[in-house]
Amino acid sequence: MLFTDFDLSTEVLDGILDMGFDTPTEIQKEAIPIALAGKNLLGTSYTGSGKTAAFVIPVIQKILSSRKSGIQALVLAPTRELAQQIDEQFMALGYHANISSACVYGGSDWSAQEKAMKAGVNVVVATPGRLLDQMKITTYDFSNIDVLILDEADRMLDMGFLPDVRSIINRIPSNRQTLLFSATVTPRIESLANEFTQGGFERIAVGRIAPAAGIDQYYYKIDDARKKDLLIHLFKEQQWHSAIVFASTKRGVDLLSRSLNKMGVAVESMHGDKEQKDREATLERFRSGKTKVIVATDVMSRGIDVDDISHIINYDVPNDEDDYIHRIGRTARAESTGTAITFVSRRDWRSMLQIMDAKGLEIKEGQVPEEIAGAAQQDGDAEQDNRERGGRGRNAGRSRGSSGRGSRPREDRPQPRHEDTAVQQTPDTQEESPAPKNNEEEQKGSDRPKRRPKSRRRKKPQGADSETSGQDQNGENRKTAATKSADDDGQQVRKKKRRNRKPRQKRSQDSNSGEANQQPSRSKTSDNPSSGRRRAPGRSRPPKKTGDRSEVIRQQEKKIEQVQQSSLNFPEKQTSKATENAGFWGKLKKKILG
Repeated sequence: MLFTDFDLSTEVLDGILDMGFDTPTEIQKEAIPIALAGKNLLGTSYTGSGKTAAFVIPVIQKILSSRKSGIQALVLAPTRELAQQIDEQFMALGYHANISSACVYGGSDWSAQEKAMKAGVNVVVATPGRLLDQMKITTYDFSNIDVLILDEADRMLDMGFLPDVRSIINRIPSNRQTLLFSATVTPRIESLANEFTQGGFERIAVGRIAPAAGIDQYYYKIDDARKKDLLIHLFKEQQWHSAIVFASTKRGVDLLSRSLNKMGVAVESMHGDKEQKDREATLERFRSGKTKVIVATDVMSRGIDVDDISHIINYDVPNDEDDYIHRIGRTARAESTGTAITFVSRRDWRSMLQIMDAKGLEIKEGQVPEEIAGAAQQDGDAEQDNRERGGRGRNAGRSRGSSGRGSRPREDRPQPRHEDTAVQQTPDTQEESPAPKNNEEEQKGSDRPKRRPKSRRRKKPQGADSETSGQDQNGENRKTAATKSADDDGQQVRKKKRRNRKPRQKRSQDSNSGEANQQPSRSKTSDNPSSGRRRAPGRSRPPKKTGDRSEVIRQQEKKIEQVQQSSLNFPEKQTSKATENAGFWGKLKKKILG
């Protein structure tokens, strides 16, 4: 069967021949007649089977047969790269038919896209997010849309575009033709097809979802630490013509690309956080052959049509079998050959087995070079030795006979002290105890201010010294003479300590004498009553000398009498003087008499 067997116009056939196509693929043979008949369609086929041309050709033919103008077809794609590729197909196949198209996606010039859509293009190819933003701000005429195409519908669902797709569909005519294409068919995709098609749809599935027959598949069991070395070894040994290295995360893509560039392997990176102009420039250099290796995320696993890709490297194992098929489907396109290699670590081995069992894939095991395998084995042995050495060290510290911290005998450990009971000393300890200090040494140590204990001593009754001395003479006291002398020295030291310290606010008591010496309380104001200034809170007034109470009272009464007498005499002198010099005549008298 040839393209000429379809009911196509001369302009469309000329575009197909210019692209170098003679024979349609399986999906094109099934899909083009249904689309030309105006029926709704859900098409499923493996990647690289020619799904894009399967809906581009009938859309161009339908626009040529229509008498309408303006936007007549809308194509929604999940990624920018896929949208650009579809737009290029419309430009190439519709060149002779004079069909114009506009590509709308994020990261590019907003005003240029708005201007192109208002210029009256026939086809709009867009990503859902950017198109919905355009429709919210600018009013477009979508009343003449006859065909709606959802390409990679399963991918749009995975990326969370379903709410945006529904919002767009609600703003276009309902009496339209809907074409859905997907690499996989799930119950959710079928329910989506039922929702978006009004009169039902026809379903076609060409072949099973499997990689092309020309792909040689291998996997290598390698640790994560040696993946980079194996990648460089394969790159130099197999002489890659062009390759895509897939990593799972954006950060992993950046780290791997920087490391490879430092090691002398020229690579470029591609992921969703890159600027659109950088992504386009990188893809263009890869297509032209200037860049041989690209490290990318799954953004390049679908919709990227690049010829002559020789190797696909799964640096990280894909999430599921469908992602694996889409990744390796970038090679061996258009009945060519290619190689797919997957690096499998210990933690990814179970996921790899699930991929192989789900698709029934025959993937051969590759042999890791001896120098890389030996280095990995040495790393594993060193790690095991470190673990065992660390375990022995911890256990050794807990053993009794070792010299570590944990081996200290229980007898030598310090015993807990109790406040209520005194520490008992052994005879050996008593012999080694230091001799008591003399008075001079204790006096030097007493110059340092120490904290006064909270509890105060009880006042010693009068005659206690005499009673104590009497008990010593009668032999009734159990204290020895040395103990008594030490107590007397302690009393003298305590006296000196109290004299050197600042006086307390409360009344102090003399421990040696039974008489209580009263001290005036500390005043906040200074000694000068006329100043009215407060003394700093950190400073204290020097203590007054103690004396006889009656003498102190007499001195205070004498001061009071002097103050009263001066206060009584002062107003009289002031009054007489004021009366003498008051008034006009007083001032005149003072001026004349001088």
